[in-house]
Amino acid sequence: MSAVWNFFTVCESDIKFASCNTCNENIPRGGSTSKKFNTTNLIRHLKTKHLAEHGEFLRLTADNEKKPANAATVRRQLTQPTLGNTRPYERDSQKAKQITRKIIEFIGLDDQPFSVVEDAGFRRLLTHLEPRYMLPGRKYFADVALPELHQTVYSFIEGLLKESVSSSVSFTSDIWSSDVSPVSMLSLTAHWMYLNVSLVT
Repeated sequence: MSAVWNFFTVCESDIKFASCNTCNENIPRGGSTSKKFNTTNLIRHLKTKHLAEHGEFLRLTADNEKKPANAATVRRQLTQPTLGNTRPYERDSQKAKQITRKIIEFIGLDDQPFSVVEDAGFRRLLTHLEPRYMLPGRKYFADVALPELHQTVYSFIEGLLKESVSSSVSFTSDIWSSDVSPVSMLSLTAHWMYLNVSLVT
């Protein structure tokens, strides 16, 4: 199917015309029967009336021409496992580090216990999403991943404070209790002016 049909819709009242999705103008399809229909008028309409859409049409057409013609070959390439895509990630690999960082961010943002990484459902989810990722235990997240995240956040906030307009920083604090456990918490919020004279919290 031509990429031009991303920009037109066949008129329900008269299939000899196609309606432009951009301006709603009905354009003749170049014939009186379905065997004689063509897309010449539709492409010409885009070229003369909608330059941006015509450029997108050319890009989509070029992309379609680059796709392999043999769909069976493509399916075979996608489903056939190779040694490279089944070998587990090394813990220090870039991909493994990225996944580990997202997990520790999830633990911190959603106030999850470290033991969540040992829950059967969580482990099954990760195995389904990325079988090559070897999930570390709770001790690794508590002793390694969390301190690394803390240092990253610490350095980020320190950088913001160094770029503030003045050396003055205001603080507010609050005490609140958890609804699910007998724990009281103290929050500390900082306020200062940034380079573009906007308030940062």
